[in-house]
Amino acid sequence: MKGHLLIRRIHLYLGLFLVIFFIKYGFSAIFFNHRFGFDEYYKDQPAWVKVDEIHCDVDVPENNKELRETGRLILEKAGISRPFGVSRNSKNKLTMHSYDFLENSRLTYFIDEQRLLIENKSFRWDHYLHMFHWVGGYHQERFLSDAWAFIVDLVCLSIFIWVGTGIAMWWRDKKERIPGLITICGGFVIFTFFLIFL
Repeated sequence: MKGHLLIRRIHLYLGLFLVIFFIKYGFSAIFFNHRFGFDEYYKDQPAWVKVDEIHCDVDVPENNKELRETGRLILEKAGISRPFGVSRNSKNKLTMHSYDFLENSRLTYFIDEQRLLIENKSFRWDHYLHMFHWVGGYHQERFLSDAWAFIVDLVCLSIFIWVGTGIAMWWRDKKERIPGLITICGGFVIFTFFLIFL
């Protein structure tokens, strides 16, 4: 297969592979841009709903080096196995957020009282799509989380290749070089303007 035909095929099939991801990121970004309208729509809905409050006896180290392990133990006692993050808000309080695409739980552990407050975030379509937009990373001890992070890396790499093959096809067509150059420069000018002045 000739080089230009190979580039066209790569561009074509990468574009087809990326369709669902472009829709995902493009659609969910709309909700970032119009979040205040959704805040108004959901204004009468509580942000968090109490699920349970239980006694929880967990040793919390004075330093923050083992906080993740402490958070994992607390989530086990609460019967939650989703990915999570943990932070120490004060000397006597830990907060854990456990989340996936559909659910978001907040667990607040009051160390002195050995009391664990479990709350679920009220469902909002904009928050669901926010989560769907940015969730990722290799920091969770779960195969599916790592697999999704790998897919995100693959999508990012595919976008670079897709753009590169598009530029190669454009440059090969001499009749389209000037209009294409104007288009590329226009995109860079608009992007640079907002990058500097926004």
